[in-house]
Amino acid sequence: MKGKFVLIPFPFTDLTAAKLRPALVLFEGERDVVAAFISSRVPHKPALTDVVVGESHPDFVLTELRMSSVVNYLHVFFCMDLFAVFFNGNKGRNQGSRVISRISLILLGSSETSKP
Repeated sequence: MKGKFVLIPFPFTDLTAAKLRPALVLFEGERDVVAAFISSRVPHKPALTDVVVGESHPDFVLTELRMSSVVNYLHVFFCMDLFAVFFNGNKGRNQGSRVISRISLILLGSSETSKP
């Protein structure tokens, strides 16, 4: 499941409700997953914590996202894997792995983070 684009019920900050949102699975445990929130609101100048998944990428169509989006690894959610709703099988895994690699470089403070 790691590297897959999924739909997960992300809770509101006040925990009063949740909204089904696209997410990228960053880690898969025995029964749990850690997923990063995906937003279609791509900032003009993405922050260091943002990784853009752009429509111009050749594998974008495999993600089944509707438009260019941004993965923000500071907005993560831990849940049981049964809450994840898959919407693309293994098709978008290459794009998901690329984003996870970029996040790893950012967390490690690598100079490679300036590359798209």
